[in-house]
Amino acid sequence: MTVPKNLTFFPPPSSPSLCHKEVIYDIALTSTHLITCSQDKTLRIWSLSTHLPIHSSPLTGGHTGSILCVAVLETEGLVVAGSADASLCCWDIESGVLVKRIEHAHTESVLSVLVSADGKWVVTGGKDRVVKVWERGVLGFVRPSEAQAQSHSQLQPQPTAILSEGITAAVNAVAISSSHIISGSGDRGIKIWNLGAPWACVKTIRVHEKGVASLVLSQDGTKLVSGSSDQTMRVFDLETGAEELCFRDHDNLVRRVCVPPNVNVEGGGNGGLKCIVSGSYDEHVVVRRRDAGVEGGWAVHKVHIGEMAKQFWERCDAGEERWEERAFNWIGGLKRVFSVKSDGKRVFVSAQMGFVVSFDLDA
Repeated sequence: MTVPKNLTFFPPPSSPSLCHKEVIYDIALTSTHLITCSQDKTLRIWSLSTHLPIHSSPLTGGHTGSILCVAVLETEGLVVAGSADASLCCWDIESGVLVKRIEHAHTESVLSVLVSADGKWVVTGGKDRVVKVWERGVLGFVRPSEAQAQSHSQLQPQPTAILSEGITAAVNAVAISSSHIISGSGDRGIKIWNLGAPWACVKTIRVHEKGVASLVLSQDGTKLVSGSSDQTMRVFDLETGAEELCFRDHDNLVRRVCVPPNVNVEGGGNGGLKCIVSGSYDEHVVVRRRDAGVEGGWAVHKVHIGEMAKQFWERCDAGEERWEERAFNWIGGLKRVFSVKSDGKRVFVSAQMGFVVSFDLDA
């Protein structure tokens, strides 16, 4: 297990004061920006080219609790975030303007949020054991110039659908295909719902031995990848619900799974599922890549987040604010991985620290 080459950090080690003051719970990507949300109740939007924030200060004023999840609508230049205060907020990426705040999106923490590919729907999952489907226009999540021209009669927008049948624990993850919504919860269940009337559950998958923590679809939308507290990552056929693969790469909860786009490898199979990246509370990130030349057909590369984070500390200006104390907490303490994302070229990792680590997917 080696430290990947070409490590980069957000922020660079030369600017440690730009770190979040607390841990980063989730990250999202556009073609030009990295978005981070934190326990410190702020968002930051970073340039992928400079690795620095594009705004002079963090985005605040939307949430009064930890920000737990974030998603982007790149075509509109918007970012949507959910919080432990049960609210849902939308910001304009370029200006940093808070477009809209939905104060009581759920009755408890908003744990997961996703925007459909066509931008029409915002789907949220809550600690209150409910999936909510919102029409983005009804939420008022539009560009600031459009928001000024709109008049919304409802003070509190209402969801188009509330999905809760058979869910008995917190909804930790959601995914959206062209025709379905998929939810994963702490009751071990994965549920597949119609995207559109009738908003009914059409299939329940209950294979994991413990709660489901993460979901992501393959690029062609035919396969579903899940991560769980049972320490496994599994692949299902979305149409039939059949389990096709089970990977046991981790020794703790698999907190996040992602499918890098446009990855080229020899041999397709599994609906074009060629590469999977997972992050775990066991402090590791695993990159699985299809490779017909190795036993089992998958090459596995495992990296330790602490070893990568240590390089940040070694390169940064130790004279900056309280760095000895914060370095102990971030590097000497637990290093649970909270989120992993990839643009097909690099992997971006947030963990129990205030900065993001990135490395080459092929490293």
